[in-house]
Amino acid sequence: MDNMAKDGMLSLVWSVAMDIVEVSLMSPRILSGTAEIVKFLRDYLDEVIYAVENKLAPQNALEMNAVKSLAKKSGSSKAVEYAKEIVNKLNFLGMDIKEEKYEEVQNQNTPNDFDEVWMTLSKAKKLIYDNVKFNLNVFEVRKGEKAFSFDLKLPDIPDRLFQVYIYGWFYGIQKEAQVSGAVADSKGKIIDEKEKSVWLHYDPEKKKVVVSKYRNWRGEKEGTLEGGSTPYSKMFLIIAVSALAQDGESIYGAKSLFRQLVDSGDLSVENLREIMRELLLHEEISPAKLVRIVEKENKLLSICYVMLVECIKYAGGVVVKNNKPPVWINRVLDICTYYADYLREAMKRGYILDEDAKWQGLFRNCELYCQVRCGEESKEFGKIIRNIKKLV
Repeated sequence: MDNMAKDGMLSLVWSVAMDIVEVSLMSPRILSGTAEIVKFLRDYLDEVIYAVENKLAPQNALEMNAVKSLAKKSGSSKAVEYAKEIVNKLNFLGMDIKEEKYEEVQNQNTPNDFDEVWMTLSKAKKLIYDNVKFNLNVFEVRKGEKAFSFDLKLPDIPDRLFQVYIYGWFYGIQKEAQVSGAVADSKGKIIDEKEKSVWLHYDPEKKKVVVSKYRNWRGEKEGTLEGGSTPYSKMFLIIAVSALAQDGESIYGAKSLFRQLVDSGDLSVENLREIMRELLLHEEISPAKLVRIVEKENKLLSICYVMLVECIKYAGGVVVKNNKPPVWINRVLDICTYYADYLREAMKRGYILDEDAKWQGLFRNCELYCQVRCGEESKEFGKIIRNIKKLV
């Protein structure tokens, strides 16, 4: 943009830059690169003011409603600082930004396309309980990219743990409903580093998770599994959903797997609710990362809303216990606010359970947070809460 402006195309890129800021404000989170765009507007503001004063540009070039909304936000981000500089300069010169009736750029999502967004879910499958216990560990695949490993303890093999992780390669769990893992003793030490991984799947006849030396356990040989996959039991669904919170390239496979499980009915609202309650107990997994799938894929809202509900409930309990909210709560509340119109419409139509429509924990979260915190951060939290109040 800077080069285009220097080449005499400022009038063109100015409006484009303003549009980008407005789109950024309508997103659940301020988009990456917004600070650079607002800095561009600040750097060329004097030229636009000159153009307006000399009738070389229309007056509305300085309305800049999106920048005004950005400047009202709390915090010390570069984007907000640049926006405040712009507003202060215009006010100082007596060229106030045109007033609007709202404080913030309004979310353009409306229930007008509700029927397109709120998809009808497949028939729910009954959750299969396998009584598998697990410990969760975090490891770094490469710098800045973390993944999860599970130490699985099968009820009929109490002296062994099976160390399982999924990163990058999702074919086994997505197409064959099985995972591979190393065999460890009860303390987590791998018994034989040279031994090949074993394969775990749910056996519907034995009604338990079983272990095989072979990926193709039907033919007792190596290679892809012959025939169709077996059902997903609870442990496999937990592993699948947790992958949404991993970093790096894993997220693409995790999203594809999640959509498949939703389409097949393996992940229903109630099944996902139970899995979320399990995952929220593990601090290693960020709820903010779990729910990011619905930020850009709004057609998953009809099932992912339960992830938001359970996060809010859990956060309420954390506030009661610690007198402060968990660090991830703002990200979750941002998404709730972004989809507020859709969630409210779903409640009106009875698509959301009455219990969920109460958003248990939300107002307790706000009340205690404002008691123990003060200043701009508390005000910002209160503003978010007021936006969500229209849900109930």
